[in-house]
Amino acid sequence: MQIKDIFKGKVLLVGVGNSLRGDDSAGSELIRRCLIKKIQCGLLDAEMSPENFINKIVNSNYETVILVDSVDMRETPGTIRIFSPDEISGISFSTHNASLKVFFEFITSQKPKIKTYLIGIQPKTLKLNEKISQEVDKSIDKLIEELNKLYERSF
Repeated sequence: MQIKDIFKGKVLLVGVGNSLRGDDSAGSELIRRCLIKKIQCGLLDAEMSPENFINKIVNSNYETVILVDSVDMRETPGTIRIFSPDEISGISFSTHNASLKVFFEFITSQKPKIKTYLIGIQPKTLKLNEKISQEVDKSIDKLIEELNKLYERSF
């Protein structure tokens, strides 16, 4: 699955992350850069608690919700993977409290036609007060480049 395959209809991109823990801030940092680049989709920085935004998401008119988070996939740092909710299973492998599987299940139980995905970025460091690693920083730039292509407008 590629980025272009999941950005269908009206899309909400939700960044998840803790800005104090190195690469754990990847999702939030992606949203910050999308705002700077004026990416033309819905953008939400959920920080460490995406579950706090469930009602906002359910009551919106988005057709696709894509979470971006640091995910320990046991891959090379900076590796990007796209997961459907079925691929997540019952395992919470992000660094955040609530299981993302439960998060996705609740949203789809309230809005059965909505599509949900997780873009996971393999972290290198999650240490307190660390900056984003070079590998994850490059991956965020790669995602921004892909999003720019999808949302390019001709004037």
